[in-house]
Amino acid sequence: MAAPEKTGGSVTEECVDSASPTSLGAPMELNIMRLSGDETLLTVPQDLKLYDFKTLLAEHGILDERLQVEFLLDGVPLQQNPEMTLMELGVDGSCPLMVVKKRGYDYSRITKFEHEVLSERWPQGVLTTQEGLLHVCHFQGELMVFSPELVLVSKQILPREVVNPSQMQMAPNGDLVFACSRTGGATAAVVDPKTMEVKRFLNAEGGRGLGLALRGGIVYLSYGGRLSDGEKRGCVVALDFETGEVVQTFRGFAKPTGLCVANDQLLVSDRGANEVRIMTLEGEDVHTIGQGQLKYPNDVAVDSCGNILVMDTGNERVAVFSPRGQLMASVLQGTFKDRGNTHSYISVNPLTGAISVSMDDIHKVAILCPPISSG
Repeated sequence: MAAPEKTGGSVTEECVDSASPTSLGAPMELNIMRLSGDETLLTVPQDLKLYDFKTLLAEHGILDERLQVEFLLDGVPLQQNPEMTLMELGVDGSCPLMVVKKRGYDYSRITKFEHEVLSERWPQGVLTTQEGLLHVCHFQGELMVFSPELVLVSKQILPREVVNPSQMQMAPNGDLVFACSRTGGATAAVVDPKTMEVKRFLNAEGGRGLGLALRGGIVYLSYGGRLSDGEKRGCVVALDFETGEVVQTFRGFAKPTGLCVANDQLLVSDRGANEVRIMTLEGEDVHTIGQGQLKYPNDVAVDSCGNILVMDTGNERVAVFSPRGQLMASVLQGTFKDRGNTHSYISVNPLTGAISVSMDDIHKVAILCPPISSG
């Protein structure tokens, strides 16, 4: 591959040590471009995972691991799945790879609530849609919907079969899906948002449904309590959205609560183990964050930059971690009071980056607006 012609900027050429632990596949030469005009030629293995590729670029000073970047291949954004290899992502060295820094948020500069919304008693799951509508469900079965301007649009009562709803998500067809309880165990209730009628239940085992996430035709439901064998422990189960069939069960949790699916990964806040586990959608562990830093984490969300936001109940804060698990900010520590049985949830507005936090013990929802990062 000939060195690229340049009209500005600079070109450097470097080679990755073929004996390094990640250099397992056939090498290829990549032309890494930046908006500044600088280019770097790197020789890397084809089966290098995106996760390790970002580390490599940081080691060579091409990017800052604390900032979120986007890769453009022939002008098309690259899929941001950290566990996929460069070869699987279609990177073969035949065309330059552009590195673009994405707009980020400076969570350390949040000093107050932007808004406080009065809700019904014990708000639980919060959901912000692509249109900016804020949905808030409550422990006793109410559902409130607010406009992007936080004006109350509707207040409805969920069917009485939907007992103690917690986290909720919106299905691609517009149905609302709630993690809740039912006689016999945890369940996910699929509800028509217009008529408030239950279309079907997706049933799991014993305990109460505590967290829920959706991806494609699969519903991920977390629950705790005593299971069918009488042992008290927590699980996450993958259910078919249409049939309710149990596709897979993920065990080994102390008390899994809030869930999130982002970048083809499942994030599980394990309140009982004081950590957040990041897994593939098939249940394989990728890595764990927050060990020794979190206390009773109840929910987890991911912003548009891939940063991980955790409702850190026991530390009375929102903890913000980088995509690689480094603690970046402790938001308003001491503000979100833990009253012993506090179960608050968190949501990120995909349009504005605003954070919604349900403060169940004081019957309000807090809205936080992180400033745009200047870095």
